[in-house]
Parts: sequence; structure tokens; C-alpha cells
Amino acid sequence: MSKKPEILAPGGDEDAVKAALLAGADAIYVGLPKFNARIRARNVTMGNLHYLSRLARQKNAVLFLTLNVLLTDMELAEALETAGEALKAGIDSIIVQDLGLCVLLRHLYPGVSIHASTQMTIHNSAQAALAGACGCGRVNLARELSLNELSVLVPAVHDLGLEAELFVHGAFCLSFSGQCYMSSFIGGNSGNRGACMQPCRKQYAPTDSGDFRYVLSLRDNNVLASAAELSDLGADALKIEGRIKNFHYVYTVTRAWRETLDAAGDPAAYEQALRYHQGELEKVFNRGFTEGYLKGDLAAGMFVDSPLDQSLPVIGKVKSFDASAGSLSLAENAEIPSSCQIQIFSPRNVFICAGDLTKQAGMHAAGGYRLKITGKLYGRILPGYLVVRAVQTDVLSNLLKKIEDLKPEPETVLLRVTAEAGNPLKAVYEQDGRTAAVSSRMNLEKARNQALDRKSIENHLAGGSGFTDKSVSFSLAPFDENLFLPVSELNRMRQEAAGKIENPVPRTAGSGLPALTTRKDFDTGLLVLLSPGAEAAIPERGTAIRQAFEVSAPGELRALAGTEGAGTKESALPWLPTIILEKDLDPWMEAIRDSSVKTLITGNTGLGMKTGAAGIPWIAGPPANCANSWAFEALRSRAFCSGAFFSLELNREQLLSLTVPEGMGSYLSVFGPILLMTTRQPLTPEGSSATIRDKAGYDFHILNREGWFTELYNKQILFLPEAAAQFRNRVDYMVLDLRDFPFFSLPPSLKTAVISHFADLLAGKKPDKKEIISLLPGVTSGNYKRGLQ
Repeated sequence: MSKKPEILAPGGDEDAVKAALLAGADAIYVGLPKFNARIRARNVTMGNLHYLSRLARQKNAVLFLTLNVLLTDMELAEALETAGEALKAGIDSIIVQDLGLCVLLRHLYPGVSIHASTQMTIHNSAQAALAGACGCGRVNLARELSLNELSVLVPAVHDLGLEAELFVHGAFCLSFSGQCYMSSFIGGNSGNRGACMQPCRKQYAPTDSGDFRYVLSLRDNNVLASAAELSDLGADALKIEGRIKNFHYVYTVTRAWRETLDAAGDPAAYEQALRYHQGELEKVFNRGFTEGYLKGDLAAGMFVDSPLDQSLPVIGKVKSFDASAGSLSLAENAEIPSSCQIQIFSPRNVFICAGDLTKQAGMHAAGGYRLKITGKLYGRILPGYLVVRAVQTDVLSNLLKKIEDLKPEPETVLLRVTAEAGNPLKAVYEQDGRTAAVSSRMNLEKARNQALDRKSIENHLAGGSGFTDKSVSFSLAPFDENLFLPVSELNRMRQEAAGKIENPVPRTAGSGLPALTTRKDFDTGLLVLLSPGAEAAIPERGTAIRQAFEVSAPGELRALAGTEGAGTKESALPWLPTIILEKDLDPWMEAIRDSSVKTLITGNTGLGMKTGAAGIPWIAGPPANCANSWAFEALRSRAFCSGAFFSLELNREQLLSLTVPEGMGSYLSVFGPILLMTTRQPLTPEGSSATIRDKAGYDFHILNREGWFTELYNKQILFLPEAAAQFRNRVDYMVLDLRDFPFFSLPPSLKTAVISHFADLLAGKKPDKKEIISLLPGVTSGNYKRGLQ
């Protein structure tokens, strides 16, 4: 077996971090209240980040910070400041989704270790190469990949000088990570901002059937049985999902992977560890388990017809709780003994408390009980929370005791002070090989009243903020008696020393964001996207109109090459898929070269980077998630990109704050079907479509087709005439998606009318909006008003 991979555990709060350390984690990833992809976790604070980092180091582990969300221009400075403070607190690496943030982190903090988040959707080596070019040293590979696919991709990642990280346990997203916009568009809570409301965990039914089931809800990932194979594969880190999960889950899963990997060199011990820990994993949060993706078996068995925790013996749900009276009522009658031990969890499996539940004497209403909370209360008990029969109570209480007792040893600081009349007071601090020398700004003078003594100097230079959690060894020599220095100056010296000695973070000279040369002049045209072979008469207008045609397979490129878009002077642009696996990279590149394509559009940044490196201009499609100016710059400077689409999740103000770098074109989608997610799951047979409906009566369209995997589309189409008017001469192209789908297909005459409508808007005219809407199916302005939240 090769070198054992790092076990990377989730730390959704301080207790979970400690549980991971007790279970043997090598690294733990945590989030702060802002800029992380689990914003609903309890998370940690900047205030206790240093404490936890120190504790981790003493346990031979490290902490990683998640800044793994999309950022707008208005947020970049704060995110970078957060990163700097976290590095100073002892964070070892930063996990990032946004390419713009990557290049800025590398610029401002040259020595920072950056890891590419799963939100980057990395599923081929070219995408990994782009992450490396933007400053990442490690990439998390897509959860949808099989062991056979990983056996090719992991060595390719290593050949790039990068580390490969794999998810091995926990919840699956139905969508390729980073490519889900469902929660964002239907509720304003973006998965790319850590606010996903998990619409895939709700019930849906085929249109009008009324047979509501959890047809989008996947079982949880559990590939412990393949631990040795993943280690032999050369994976550098094995990551456990679960920053919203409780400390017991974190401890159990981390321990399972620690002990199983440690036993991998001994076949008998390995099998024994597997049998034992698979049983233990069943006892903590799970929605049922699957190895489907890793085994390449995308069968119906990967789905579960319930989003609830399969490990909990649920008694009922909280109806109400009166803390002053200790009275708890349940939403329905429950069959329980007159008294029993229970635990309460939030619907997202956050542990709230344990307690003793007894039937409340004299309570006539159904479901009335007396609750005596035992131990620590971790939050309010709210309606809808789950009441479960306590299991493993001794295990939980013992684990909580270990967590409470786990504290870092004080750090040792050597402090040498000299105090000589007529000279500044001098202090030299030494900690972990780092030295900080500070001096008073004034000379020591003979005291007129109260003189400095040894105790006073020690208290002020070795105590107070910056040194309260340290063990300071103090020495004072030489020391002239009867000298004076203001106490405020002693405190200033201590604070200066604390700033110098605490994990100095090398930073590029200067402050704020570096200058970015941006474009000022635009002559806005229209880009019309069509299905292969489709027709749309291009009206005679003064506006430049260019066409793009969807291309699903490499062979189709040759047929499109040289096609003149009707009414345009430029060749039609091929619009290529977003998900392009490693095995498909070379066939696509061969077709691109053979067809002599002049420019192409793709959401796959890896294929785009290879295209650009070959001297062929490319445009990054909407799935590239460009939400800020520096994401555009990252694609331009690192991926040889000549243009990019603005993220569909941005609102008007966020779009206005974004500037386009010199050398980049800009594209704004203003019309067409809204893609909510792309999944590898065949929700319907290839070449077919289906429509599902939620309990609110809202429809969603499923389409499975060659080259594009399975896509889920919004019922209403995007219609943004106001954006066309407001961003005229601010972008290069407004984009109209007029492709033909089973659920959306306009006749040629209506396509022409839509093109004419937007062409008139760009010409400064005011065409009748109501008239065009009356001819269209349901429309929406998308996130244009709501934005990335």
C-alpha cells in the first residue's frame, strides 16, 4: 500500500473540531459566519480560530478554512481581509471556489496554500491545470467519478504537481457541485453561497399523477469498503462531508476511516475494522448508503424515498416547548414508556440537547410531557425539531466529557527585558522559533512618584491581550531601580509584540486590491443560440447579430465548421457541453483542430484552457460562474480566454459593480430556458424528457441527451428586456437562447419576433413588452432583482 492519505474531517463547530481530533483526523476544515458553503452550520468564529488552530497543531493536525463561495466585486476586499486574519490565526490552507479569489490570494499572500473546492466541478485534468495556474496546490475531484475514472485522473493530477482530494463519506448533491442553481432561482438561496435549501430533498410527482416521492434524493456516500483501493490509487486526502452534522457523527465517521486505513496493511485486521465500523456508521446520521458513483453503478438503488436520518428512532416532532415550565408537547401521540431518555435534533441533524422525558401529570392534551434537560443545551428547542429515543447515551456523555476536557496546552514564550536609565525599555519575545523585539518610544526616566517594579513590568508585558493563553517565562536584566514609564506604553509594546510574533503572514506590498485594467467602450450586439439545423430569420437591424449552434459530440463540429450564420459576417459559434470527462478531452480537442473552428463557447473551463493554449479563442459559458471582475481576469490571464458570460445569479447592482478586463469580451443572458442543474444521474432514459411537479404545483423539466448528461430546467423562461436597455453599451453581447427543447420550442416567426424585440431595445427603441410577453410561455426576471445571496 502507498503512503496513507490524509483524513480530512468536517468541523462545523468547536465541538465537532475537537471530536475530529479525538478520532484521529489529520486535517479539519472549518467555516466562519461569512463566505463559506455551509452558512447554516454553527461554524466557528475568528475569535476562537487561533485557539482551535493551536489545539490542532498540538494534536499533529491542521485546520483549513473554507472561503468556498462565489463572490461579487463588492465582497472581495472583505474576503481577502478575512483570509489574512485567518492565516494569522494559524489556518494552514484555504479552500476556494471563486477563481478570482484564487488569483488575488496568491497575489496578496504569496505563500498561502490554496485548495480547489468541490464547487469548482473538477472532473478532468485540464480543469485541474487551470486551478493550479490560479494558485491551487490541491484539487477536490468530482464525487460523480468512478474508481476506473479516478485511476486515470489522479495520476494526471499528480503529473501537474498537484494533490488529489476525494470525498468518501456523507451527503451527495444530485447536481455536479457548483452547477446547481435550483435553490437560488426558486427561493433566492444560492448553493454557490452556502445557502442551499435542498429542494432535491423534497417530494415531486410526474405531472398530474399525484404520486409524490423523493425522486431527486440520493442516499449518502459511503465507500469505506474501498478504503485500501483509494489509498493505493494515490489519493492525497480523503474528505468527509458533514459541517452541519453533530460531533458524534464527526467522531464516528472520522474514527472509522482512521482505524480502517491504519489496518490496511494487515488483511485480517482490515476486514475486522471494516465489519465493525460499517456497523458503527449505521448508528449516526445517514440517509442510507451507496457506493454507486465509485463503482460506476448509476442505478435506482442510489436513491432513497425519505430525506430523514435513517439512524434515529424518532418518537415525534416538537409542537411546542415552554422552557420555564419544562413542558414539551409533541405534534402527535407517541408510544413511549412513562419515562425515557431522549435527544433532540434540528431538522438538519444539529444536536440540541439530551434529556429525560416523562408523561406530564394532569396533562390532558395529546403529546404533553415534562422535559428535564441533562447536560448542555446547544440552542433553542423549536417546533418541528425531532425528538428521538436516546441510544448510546453513555457513549455520547463520555464523548462530550472528552470534548469538554480537550484544551490546548499553553504556548511557551520567552520574554527578556532590559531597563536602563536614559534608554528605551527593550523587550524580546521568542516563541516557536519566531522573535519579536520591541522598544518603548520614550526613554526611561527617574520616577517622581510611583516607580516601575519587576512585577508591574511583567504583568503588563507578559499579561493581557495577546498573551493571556500563553505561558511566559520572564527575565529582567539589567534593571535600574526607581525608573518611570507610562503603563499605556507598556501595553502598546505588548500589543506590538503580539502582532509580530503570531504567525506572521507574508503579504505583497501595498494594500487593497491590485489595479485591473478594464474596458470602457462597448458596442453591444446580439448572440442568438440555436439548435443544430434550426432556422430563425435574422431581421435587418443596425445591431450586430451573431449566431451560435449547440454541438453535442465531437463529430458534429466538422459539420458546423465554416457555417455562416444567416445575416452575419462571422462564422457561427459552436456551443459545447459543460461536463467533459477525462476520456473525452482528446477527442474534443482533435475535433476542434480538425474542424478549424475560429472561436467556440463552452462551460468547461478545462477544455477551454486547452483550446486557448492551442491558439483558438474561446468564450466561457454561464457554468463558469463568473461573478466578479477578477474571475474574468483569471480566465483571461490563466486560461487564455477571450470572453465570458456573467453569472446568471447576479442582480443589477452586482452586475454594475463588475468591470471587464482589457482583452475580454462580455456576454449577458437575457432570454431563454433557465438551467437549474446538471446531474450524472439518468433521471429519465437518454434521449427522453419528463416533467415533475412539486407540492406547490410548480413544474420542472428533465432532459437527458447525449453529451449533456441529465439537465433540470425551470418552468418559466428568462426574459430580461430591462437588462437589455440598462446594459446597452456596457457589454459586448446580449444572449438569446432560442434552442428547441421538448418543453420549449418557439416557431421561426416568434424567434424572429424575439430577436427583433431585443434588437430594437439595443437600438434605443421602446418596443411593446406586453405584446411579446403575450406570445411567450411563462417568463421570469430570474435573479436580476434578487441577486447572489
